[in-house]
Amino acid sequence: MLPLLTISSGHHHVADAIKIELEQTGNFKCKKEELLSSTFGFGERLVSNVYLKWIQYNPTLYSSVYKKLAKSNVQSDSRYTIFEKMFLRSLRRIIREHKPVFVVCTHALPSYLLETLKKSGELTVPIINVYTDFFINDIWGKQYIDYHVVPDQAFKQTLIHNGVPPDQIHVLGIPVHHSIKSIPKRDHIEKETYKVLVSGGNLGTGNLLKFIQQLQSNGRIRYQILCGKNKRLYERISQLQKDWIHPLPYIDCREKMNQLYDENDAIITKPGGVTVAECLKKRLPIFIYDHLPGQEEYNLEHLSTQQLVYPLFRWREAERDILQILDDPNVFTDGQSKISDYHHRIEQRTATQVLTKVLENGV
Repeated sequence: MLPLLTISSGHHHVADAIKIELEQTGNFKCKKEELLSSTFGFGERLVSNVYLKWIQYNPTLYSSVYKKLAKSNVQSDSRYTIFEKMFLRSLRRIIREHKPVFVVCTHALPSYLLETLKKSGELTVPIINVYTDFFINDIWGKQYIDYHVVPDQAFKQTLIHNGVPPDQIHVLGIPVHHSIKSIPKRDHIEKETYKVLVSGGNLGTGNLLKFIQQLQSNGRIRYQILCGKNKRLYERISQLQKDWIHPLPYIDCREKMNQLYDENDAIITKPGGVTVAECLKKRLPIFIYDHLPGQEEYNLEHLSTQQLVYPLFRWREAERDILQILDDPNVFTDGQSKISDYHHRIEQRTATQVLTKVLENGV
């Protein structure tokens, strides 16, 4: 399993979810390797900190660089030689030490590097891309990758356009932890008071605190704020002393998260791939209050096109906009219909079932 960076991210959450399910079959022993720390040791922490600060303090520049690097419409055989010089030696060592029967990539950089080894004939074991966002950037390996697990039907067509055979592409959504249980239906129930989950402050990036401070309440919504490991955010929200806002500290238990999803009527979040995938599985109305530059910009673009989320960028009017969705049975039902359409586009198999088939030359 090859994510990138050690910070908590969708790349790790997806790798962990697949790893747990594979090992529970009793047929696999999985190892997760983070390429930067394997190559540079503690230098990875510096890279992670620079990455987070860059996003936080100069999002416009980050967005511009990301677009140029990862959404440049370059040819699929273009080379990123600087990455090859930095990481190929370390990646060869990882492969040599672990002797995998297949490799799962949940980040574009390891995928690109492995495709380089496959193309040169150095590597023959199957490579599987598992995409963790509703966007496939140009860095991902494609033509020499054996299997692709994509988040929605549109991305299958994108890969086919890039020369990937259709039978190597599986539309499974973004894999999430098995403790997040799907629900078949969410009916409209008008309530005097709704419970709404708020997420997006785990890494200390973004504008969650500013959003919370601008919320105007008429008493009909109770907000539970997921602060993650961001202790400063938890303290600042606690100091607001508003009885309709309840901050929650870091929740490591996925069963507890599943319960929170079930207890709430909607969620306000950024468009991170894994969070959105979990909420779609729970059929929660999803309101987007902000997005980080890069992947989340393109996630929001796809999700908005498919009408799977509700933009919520007029912060002072957020509660009014939320209530218009939750109170109106026609609007609510239409939103649930869009979520059902999404689920109908997804194969009724798990990533674990597909990966198990890899060893049997599966389809």
